Amino acid sequence: MAKIRIYFIESLKEKLTKTQKSELRKIILQNAKKACKIFGVPLVSFIVRQDKKLVIPETGESAITLTEDQIGIYVDVRRIKQLRARLPQTIYHELNHAARGHNALHSKSTLLQAIIAEGLAIAVEEEFFNNIPPYGKYTKKEVEKYLKILNKNLHVKKYDYYEWFHGAGKLPRWLGYKVGAYIVKQAKANTGLTTVKLTRVPAEKIFEMGQKNNS
Repeated sequence: MAKIRIYFIESLKEKLTKTQKSELRKIILQNAKKACKIFGVPLVSFIVRQDKKLVIPETGESAITLTEDQIGIYVDVRRIKQLRARLPQTIYHELNHAARGHNALHSKSTLLQAIIAEGLAIAVEEEFFNNIPPYGKYTKKEVEKYLKILNKNLHVKKYDYYEWFHGAGKLPRWLGYKVGAYIVKQAKANTGLTTVKLTRVPAEKIFEMGQKNNS
């Protein structure tokens, strides 16, 4: 059984009550136990903070896999009903990153590796919860427009993460997530493999899987 620790970080302006912490702890623990078992994660610590400025406006939360065994979660607890639905998906998403070794220290990741990691985590949300998060929704036309740009930058390490994934530059918001979701969806369709089977498959291989019969 995985060792799971949950820490709450207080801020001066925004604090969680004992009742709110208790509910959040319950949601995180219940889902982390399941996800750790599914993805083979032996140890993880969650660092939770109430901060409405750092959440995704559409979901009321955000998260980041800091290391292979540390995950940060930001919440807007005023949106607790939304959090009850979203947090389970987010926990699975981030623990898939942890299992894959994809974390905030992107210095060793190529653009392709980051895109595939996010696409796979989105596929996890869809596979286990039958729900696609807003950052994973795309049109084929939208994605294929930018695949040519990706093909020219597959192995680049010095890329602008915030431009590719958060629209901080000239690229559309969430583009990296959408392209990744598209490629992984194609890979799953072409191979019949589940997200669990793909979790530790190299990004380059998943990219190749996504190209077969996709002309």
